[in-house]
Amino acid sequence: MTIFKNNKVQWILFLILFFSLIIRLLNINYNLPMILVADEAPSGVYAALNMLANKTLIIPAGSYLSYTGLSAYIYLPWIAIWTIIHWIQLGSLEAVQHLVIFNNASDLIVFGRITSVLASLVTLYFFYKIAKKYLGEKWALLATFVLSINSIFLIETSFGRPRSLSVM
Repeated sequence: MTIFKNNKVQWILFLILFFSLIIRLLNINYNLPMILVADEAPSGVYAALNMLANKTLIIPAGSYLSYTGLSAYIYLPWIAIWTIIHWIQLGSLEAVQHLVIFNNASDLIVFGRITSVLASLVTLYFFYKIAKKYLGEKWALLATFVLSINSIFLIETSFGRPRSLSVM
């Protein structure tokens, strides 16, 4: 590939990021349908749904959804696209609401998890850049690999919790 221009370090970094992506995506459907991991239920996904239902971009203060911070706004475009696709398929917005309320809407939780996975890749990339500045290329690659397989980092960046995005 001409992107890497035969640079061994870039290939290794790419492989680390790709490996990190694969190990996170392998369990993207963990505990679904709708048996959520702790803190996923009142997460930004439901806050974004609440904003769509109320036709507002403001989460009311005092609501149990108000603690989600910016994660609801990050999930909002994903959920808006999902809503539009199902609105076209089902023909009415009420049918989409019934789909979310009465049927399995686990794919909405998957959106939150995918966002966390993508944020983890960005985090790993910038972690490598910072480590390279202070440690050199070899040690930065090793440190990035160790972080990518670190169990706490892996768990926190595999689920759609609001704090998953704060890792970034």
